[in-house]
Amino acid sequence: EVYGEKHPDVAKTLNNLGLAWNSLGDPKKAIEYYEKALSIVRDTYGDRHPYVAATLGNLGMAWLSLGNPKKAIEYIQHSYKILHEIFGDQHPDTIAAKKMLDFLKNKNT
Repeated sequence: EVYGEKHPDVAKTLNNLGLAWNSLGDPKKAIEYYEKALSIVRDTYGDRHPYVAATLGNLGMAWLSLGNPKKAIEYIQHSYKILHEIFGDQHPDTIAAKKMLDFLKNKNT
């Protein structure tokens, strides 16, 4: 009510709810929350922002939990691309996304 439905704090809360549902073993429910959060952060920040990348990464992990590594790779690759453009090769978030992406690609080829 104070911030409205499209405020970044609402997106953070939705993202946190997604993390909780994924941790509780319900990645389908997590994806619902992540997608809502992604819509807000894209509307707020555009397509190239660390929050967008983080949410895409969370979506990728949820899809991996659902047993869909191809979809997981797609989301994590998109996340990595954004992080690489913003932060470069040596940022911890870029490195973590790259490691996960490489792991998934090697495991599923």
